Amino acid sequence: MKKNYKILLPILVWGVFLSLSQGAWANEYKKLASSDGWLNLLHYDQNFWGDTYTRADKMSFFLSPNGDHDEYQELITTIEKFRSENRFEYICKFPARYKFLEKNGVLIKNFNWEKACPKLSFFRDQLRSKSISMIFSSYYVNTPASAFGHTLIRFNKSSANKGGYELLDRAINYAATVTTSNALIYAILGMTGGFYGEFSMLPYFYKLREYNDFESRDLWSYKLNITQDEIMMLIDHLWEMKQTLFDYYYLTENCSYYMLALLDVVRPELKLLEKSKFYIIPGDTILTLQEAGLIEDVSYRASSRKKMYQRYLQLNDKEKQAFKKESFETLHSKEKSRVLDALIEYYDFTYSYKVLTNDPKLAEKKRELLVQRSQLDEKTDKVEIPTPLNEAPHNAHGSTRVRTYAGYHSLWKSL
Repeated sequence: MKKNYKILLPILVWGVFLSLSQGAWANEYKKLASSDGWLNLLHYDQNFWGDTYTRADKMSFFLSPNGDHDEYQELITTIEKFRSENRFEYICKFPARYKFLEKNGVLIKNFNWEKACPKLSFFRDQLRSKSISMIFSSYYVNTPASAFGHTLIRFNKSSANKGGYELLDRAINYAATVTTSNALIYAILGMTGGFYGEFSMLPYFYKLREYNDFESRDLWSYKLNITQDEIMMLIDHLWEMKQTLFDYYYLTENCSYYMLALLDVVRPELKLLEKSKFYIIPGDTILTLQEAGLIEDVSYRASSRKKMYQRYLQLNDKEKQAFKKESFETLHSKEKSRVLDALIEYYDFTYSYKVLTNDPKLAEKKRELLVQRSQLDEKTDKVEIPTPLNEAPHNAHGSTRVRTYAGYHSLWKSL
């Protein structure tokens, strides 16, 4: 019997140790699954009854069959997949989750895993940047979806925030995939989540052309206080987001909501979405970033309308008359060059759609103006437009404000 005890006792002790270890790890995993970092990565939230759900609408975004409503099971399944023989397949698909688990000591970094992900590496190279900026495009009532403005993220290739370098940058945009041209149906679907929303990556100059020139909207650029490691985490998470869609809600889960959601992923302690109102509009988003101390620098890009109007104001009376009549006979070289510069910008602004579609008549008219301008040996005057700080979204009040006012006028006494 004594010999049996000597054999069974170590086995019993080892079994108790394993049981306690597994219980300890289970508790750690449960804490990790309920952490802001993990919940933000999977875009989990809680409904009115306290049940977990995710805003992601495709099961391809999850590794567990129950991943869309069970954050713990998704965590356990993810860890198992990342430790399996086919781990590179899953790591390449979800690199931000891998980084999260590695940072929290659950996984040991495999230094060669990036070499197994050529498509991810190509995506990273396209967005790799020195900084990022939140772009606010001013209000545009001609398009209902942009009546309150629009926000997107720009990845800054250059350390400069001004001077035209942004034309080389890339942008991440979130927008609804619209499936109707009927205004009434559009409004109903937009308010009730009837459209899917998705992220897209595109050259930033496309958005400049669309907003700044075609729609004549001012652009405000807010450089954010984000580290290089956080930028890479953001890029990796965007790669993951390509695999799913979201329901788009005009007043809540819109472009600004998901811009803040992305920043919550890279810095969960900010809790930007929690600090936002029930409804989220672009102007309030900028104020939220400012209150969180994320804004490092601000720059302004005037719309084509403002640039055209400012150039017209720089003309003298004689030049303004020539501008209106499009007659240059009495002008000397410098005056003619100033009028032609103003006219070219006028046609670009007034007939922006025809310019975009290369309308034959307008193209011929603009070609004539450009030919005349090219024959003049005069430099184009620089148009200086002061930054309208009174119009800046970071200086505005919030979307909800109540004011009371009381007073009287001395004339009332004589009545």
